[in-house]
Amino acid sequence: MFDFHNLIERYSSAITIISQSEGYHDYENGGIWVPGTEDRIETSGAVLPLSSRELNEQLQYGEGGAYTRSDRKLYTHEDLETGELLEHSGNRYTVAEKMDYADIASGLRIYYIRRVE
Repeated sequence: MFDFHNLIERYSSAITIISQSEGYHDYENGGIWVPGTEDRIETSGAVLPLSSRELNEQLQYGEGGAYTRSDRKLYTHEDLETGELLEHSGNRYTVAEKMDYADIASGLRIYYIRRVE
């Protein structure tokens, strides 16, 4: 089994996983709408730009269309779901694709993340 913990740790930076709870109608107070809350979980991972090869050949037809230079690749040991919202260096990203190498690489997971405005 391969172990990438030290390599990922060396290039890691802070990442925030953002989950939004659903809003609801508070019927005890006249049915007013109560917006959901935003929960933030701090973690880390290696966030890297996509290579020219990935942009030009490999990922042109990924889920949701072609990737751009503002999209990134995330190496981490966190188990994220497609569609989850992340924050890194003041930018927000959604998890677009997941490649799970946890079985052969000591928990390694690689994600393609798309920048959102």
